[in-house]
Amino acid sequence: MIAKGEIRKIVAMHDPRRGGLCVAASEVDSEDKDDIFNNCLEVVPIRENSYGLVLYRLVSGKYMLGVTRRVKRTNYDDRESPVLRALIFEQVEQMGNYIKTEEDVERIFFPEGLSESYLEPDAWNLPALVYGDSNGEKPLKVVGNAVCFRKIVRRLKETEEKVMLTVNLDEEFPVFFMFCQVAKNMPRGMFVLANAETFSRNLPDLIVTSREGVYDNAGYASMSLEKLLKLSDNFYPKSVQTAVCNVPKTSNVSMKTERHIVIDKRRSSLAETLDVCKRYIIDMSVSDEELYAALGRLSLENPNEYAQCKREIREQLDKMEIPSIMKKREIECYMKLLYVAYKRAPYVDNEPGLTSAPYDIDSMDSFLARKSPRNYRRYQILMRELRLREEVGMASADRRVIKKAAKGSISPL
Repeated sequence: MIAKGEIRKIVAMHDPRRGGLCVAASEVDSEDKDDIFNNCLEVVPIRENSYGLVLYRLVSGKYMLGVTRRVKRTNYDDRESPVLRALIFEQVEQMGNYIKTEEDVERIFFPEGLSESYLEPDAWNLPALVYGDSNGEKPLKVVGNAVCFRKIVRRLKETEEKVMLTVNLDEEFPVFFMFCQVAKNMPRGMFVLANAETFSRNLPDLIVTSREGVYDNAGYASMSLEKLLKLSDNFYPKSVQTAVCNVPKTSNVSMKTERHIVIDKRRSSLAETLDVCKRYIIDMSVSDEELYAALGRLSLENPNEYAQCKREIREQLDKMEIPSIMKKREIECYMKLLYVAYKRAPYVDNEPGLTSAPYDIDSMDSFLARKSPRNYRRYQILMRELRLREEVGMASADRRVIKKAAKGSISPL
């Protein structure tokens, strides 16, 4: 019996007697197994002696992260044939624990190495997780941030367009894993491949590849990452009324240098927005996206109430104890609301033109110093770390680099 939340494995091997890839070992329930078999099982790598990557949002809401490669032989086939090994996660955050570098792909999914045969499908044992630093391994290349990739997912979801994303060879893995980080925003059934092709009837929604022409005759729109980002940045769903709120990009470490807020047809009152903020920090039942959308609606519909909302957030944060550094989720929610409370308007009285930054960092520092003199320095660094991670994308960033940059942005005491 597998406990709820436990990561589950599924292995597929090529069986000539059954006409292709088949499930050789599985820990998933029958509903998920059928979903995987029908929609994303028959996947093989495009390039020789390399790995293909699979990301699939199951109908049940779970997430499948798979790796496929060709091996010399299995107990199903004496010839070279493809093997797919995949993990099923209930939460997106679990994927980030397993994949931090390109080396993790082989270490986690194919620890036996390229030269080994794979006789027993049940022989795959997951190695122990390595938390913290990546033991000197090269981190994934930074190719953008989570905000950009969420926009791409939103566009693919609304248009149902199939895209072949052509990137440089060294960008296949980083781009793919950025999509893993925003998988929570994917609709159920969305299917993403990198350096892989499929023979199933269910064609992937997005293919990340350095080799052009893989799906030329399948109705795919071929484009570069730059072009796809640009199209997604300017795309808004037809079903909602939209408005764009551009924060001036005047600081390299601004928390959200450019945010496009989708405004729906509902009206947001001050009381409703404050309730969203309360639920965001008290019981954490509100996501970041819901928080920013509610604040965005209020700021556009009633700027005076939005200014009052920020004042009331400051008052409420002042009444609360700052969460412990050890409570990661709670302290990050607190810090994000602190950024909201001290966000400047695009123009400030008595200051010509644009302000130097969209946030009143000096006032935020003073707030933290008054609230917690003993831990002020640690909170100050954490506040800046959060802002930097928002910029570069948390999974793509080396924590040591982020921490060093955060410390370097603070004036010596």
